Amino acid sequence: MQKGARRKKALLAFMSVLWSIASVAQTSCLPHTTHALGDECLGGALLNCGQAITQVIWSTGDEGFGLGGLEPGSYSCITYAGGTPADTLTFVVEREQWVWAGYGSYAMGFGRTIFGDPQVSQYCDTPVFNGLCCYPDAAQTYIDLIQDGTTVLATQSNVFCFGGVHAFPDVPPGHAYTLRVRDLHCGQVLEPTDTIVVNNCDSLALDLGVTATVDDDHNGSIELVQAEAEISGPYPLPAGPVPGQVWLYSGLTDWNEAAPSYPPGTTNALWTGLDSGYYRVVFRPDAGCNYLIDTVHVPRETSTDITHPEVSRPVLSITPAVVHDEIFVQGLRNERIQVRVFDTAGHMVSQGQVTGGRYGLGGSPPGLYVIEAEQGGATVRQRVLKP
Repeated sequence: MQKGARRKKALLAFMSVLWSIASVAQTSCLPHTTHALGDECLGGALLNCGQAITQVIWSTGDEGFGLGGLEPGSYSCITYAGGTPADTLTFVVEREQWVWAGYGSYAMGFGRTIFGDPQVSQYCDTPVFNGLCCYPDAAQTYIDLIQDGTTVLATQSNVFCFGGVHAFPDVPPGHAYTLRVRDLHCGQVLEPTDTIVVNNCDSLALDLGVTATVDDDHNGSIELVQAEAEISGPYPLPAGPVPGQVWLYSGLTDWNEAAPSYPPGTTNALWTGLDSGYYRVVFRPDAGCNYLIDTVHVPRETSTDITHPEVSRPVLSITPAVVHDEIFVQGLRNERIQVRVFDTAGHMVSQGQVTGGRYGLGGSPPGLYVIEAEQGGATVRQRVLKP
């Protein structure tokens, strides 16, 4: 009998606790706050209350479970259960801003990409409904790529307030760039902060040295002596050897690395143990401009060639990459080599024929040129810099 009474008493106590919890839940409210953004989007507050709450009176004099159109500031409300005050809640409406979560540039493919990740500084203090509550309409929000402070080079829409990277690939080198966000929905503009310079690489040339492979022993070599640029024009590369990342690829079309690459910061590179054939040296300056690709040929020689230099060598090459008055064009001995000289716009500056030897550039003004040599159906092109 006593055991049954104790069980009944415990059950009544447990039910009393449940009733207290249920009563609190019925009279409690979960707040949800949104903040102001720009000139057009004001803040607000919303209450998700238990069934016992019948009335809410705000410090502004308004009534209801939600209130909008609030300027930044502090607000409060009193909740009522059947005419009896249940709780007093305080809200703070702040002013949100568009900010840059990320901003910069990186090398991609054979060019430079500018990127930005704009977003609203915060969404909600208490996202009760587990959803984003930033206002701006993505379809009315734009990000501009601005060139040299004035020219809008490109624009992208659908900028979401909760963030997302927007990329502008292959920007023209030799300019300074910034990004700007225009939120036409809430009336805010996120002005540019950092300027990203993409250097002018038009005058960049690679000084390359080549040694032949002898007796098919895979002992040829290619050396990047240095990368050098003419210091002129807008946003030029810095003076001196230009540092960068360097790759060596075999053949004229495939992208098969012939030897390990050199990391960023490299000013001199050497690859040894090479077989004869064509190779491409790919150089990406650390300064932020586009890749440069030069094609070179590693010739094949025999011990007889070295002992008797009168033997013809099936080689077609142009050296050096940095010249003052003349270049040296090498090919099959006693056969004419057609030489053409082009400027960076593709216009032919001069042309002529040599039988292997020097070709003069003394009459050409300083600048970057593309030299094309053709002999017996074989053609090689080399960029050269005349300081």
